[in-house]
Amino acid sequence: MIVPLLGLIEMRRILRTLFAVGRRQQRRLVYRFEGDAEAQCYSDDGHVSGRLIDASAAGVGLVLDAPLTVGAKPAILLQLEDAAGDSHEVAAQVEVRSCREADGRHLVGATITEIDAASRMRLMEWCYVVCNHERLRGHRPALRAGEGEAIVLPLPAPQAVPQTAVA
Repeated sequence: MIVPLLGLIEMRRILRTLFAVGRRQQRRLVYRFEGDAEAQCYSDDGHVSGRLIDASAAGVGLVLDAPLTVGAKPAILLQLEDAAGDSHEVAAQVEVRSCREADGRHLVGATITEIDAASRMRLMEWCYVVCNHERLRGHRPALRAGEGEAIVLPLPAPQAVPQTAVA
């Protein structure tokens, strides 16, 4: 009796995930995760504020207050939350691939050309943990639904890795 019930629960979760992924039509090689974060763009033309609307390891989608030239290579500074709810600055160099106007704002698609390892890890945590959790559960992972109480995510204890001697 319990096994079929657990099977139905798992099937529901799988179908919800497939439905969420299937709604988005992308032609990219790397899937972009939808989210919302503060973004600042610094180019030769000056500073532009905006929001990060989607991201992956390969690129970002931004909504900016002013247009950027296709082919420009501005620096961006993102304010991304981690799974514990702490905010971190993530800096990257991007190349603008597209820029189109919509409702007085500018939708910019850009490819990441340079990013340091720590920033890449923060970006990946935001994509794979924070955005997915919010999309599937309806809230950020650091908060319980309807509460302001932080959840402490368990981390495995560090383990010593034996090294073999080279003779």
